[in-house]
Amino acid sequence: MPVEWNESYAVGVEEFDLQHKDCFVLLNRIFEAFKAGDEEETIIILDELVDYATSHFKSEEDAMEKFGYSEIIEHKSEHNKLMSQLVDFVIYYGEEGSIHNAEIAKFLIGWLDDHIAKTDKKYTSFFNGKGLV
Repeated sequence: MPVEWNESYAVGVEEFDLQHKDCFVLLNRIFEAFKAGDEEETIIILDELVDYATSHFKSEEDAMEKFGYSEIIEHKSEHNKLMSQLVDFVIYYGEEGSIHNAEIAKFLIGWLDDHIAKTDKKYTSFFNGKGLV
């Protein structure tokens, strides 16, 4: 179930688009680990996703604070929910009957389709108007 970056995911801020492309690389790696049945690699990549999300969310939130983005509270709340779910996957992955690859895959695809392609796009014109492109 490879996922490919395309312009529908572009938010028009180069720094964030590059970070989002990094997310696609991680997701494709984890989907390959799922396909191979490699639980050890899956755990490694889940940890990398936590590191990625921590750094990326901080970048977005720092810019939102710097420029006074009006929807920062809602955006941070969504980031917190995503991070909480991701951390739960790290904690519970591999425990019998707790987390399945399909559940993680559904969450990760939702992250792309709901958060990046919809929620993040809400800030495009705001940041572009502040000179971030």
